[in-house]
Amino acid sequence: MSKKIIVGFLCLFFSLHAAEDVYFVVVAGGVGERLWPLSRRSLPKQFLSVDGNRSLLEMALDRTDNIVSKGHKFVATTQSFEQMVKDRVGNQIEGVLVEPALRNTGPAICLAAYRIAQKNPDAVVVFLAADHFIQPVAKFRDALGLAVHHAQENDEIVLLGIKPAWPATGYGYIKLGEKYLPRKVMNVLSFHEKPALEKAQEYLDSGVMVWNGSYFCAKAKVFLQEFTQHAPDIMNGVEKFVTGKGAYEDLPNIAVDVAVMEKSRRLKAVLLDTRWSDVGDLAIFLGFRNQFDKTDKIISLNSDNNLAFSKSGKQIILLGVKDLCVVETDDAIVVSNQSSVNDIKNALGILKIEQTSLL
Repeated sequence: MSKKIIVGFLCLFFSLHAAEDVYFVVVAGGVGERLWPLSRRSLPKQFLSVDGNRSLLEMALDRTDNIVSKGHKFVATTQSFEQMVKDRVGNQIEGVLVEPALRNTGPAICLAAYRIAQKNPDAVVVFLAADHFIQPVAKFRDALGLAVHHAQENDEIVLLGIKPAWPATGYGYIKLGEKYLPRKVMNVLSFHEKPALEKAQEYLDSGVMVWNGSYFCAKAKVFLQEFTQHAPDIMNGVEKFVTGKGAYEDLPNIAVDVAVMEKSRRLKAVLLDTRWSDVGDLAIFLGFRNQFDKTDKIISLNSDNNLAFSKSGKQIILLGVKDLCVVETDDAIVVSNQSSVNDIKNALGILKIEQTSLL
């Protein structure tokens, strides 16, 4: 066998081996209070289904198929939801990365990267959200595959920047160094918080602003290097927790975007040009349910643009109303204007004082 053939074989071997050392981590630690009363501590929103079939968590795991030849699937969650994850998707994953308590995505991602770095610091880790809706899945896989490949070859963090479909005021934005194009790795210049409508329209028209969906991809060691530089309090706290010298609950409660990503100078982005939605409130969730599940018993007369759902299958009749969200469960009924659905968190503040059993 010639030297050239041997070298080619070794390159192929190591390329395939690298492709297999990719960890897909779906972050699923939140409760999803804005989807109450459907989402509860006993059934957080990642276990709800928008299509009447698979849960949001199952859909997130399914989207990681066929990106690399053999990937490792994990779910990062809190101790409260560990058994629920194992019961519902345990046969679809290699394991659960457990947080002792909710401390937001900063500590969660640092802890997961630390655990994986103990196995292989050069392994690529992909952090994904558990509560998004994306179609078509094939385009998502293509974009994420490009991000993974770049992360394997470079010591940089690659984000998926979502092509904006309207001037959204409820999402954060990422500014790119050039007009966005599919199938291209682009520079990240800056992060921008949720804008007012006029500014959001400017972002939409610019061609360089994308939605921040909180998808992050890099080698485990790169994540830890960035935490060490930009969020040493988190990095030190995780190390103390892992070595038994500190409590996880003492870590800062902070999002990874604020703790690290907004400060990092090692960021790239790949465009995600799909139908995408953060299933973040009752109006969005019910919109999907009404689209996929036509079995709900709803009679609507002289009414327009209403969203309704009965967990128990009760008949719902809407007369002369518009723009409402109506949700009925075994122990609660919510009636809200669609523009006010996020005020549900204020109502929960009252329930936390008066009737904790409903949470």
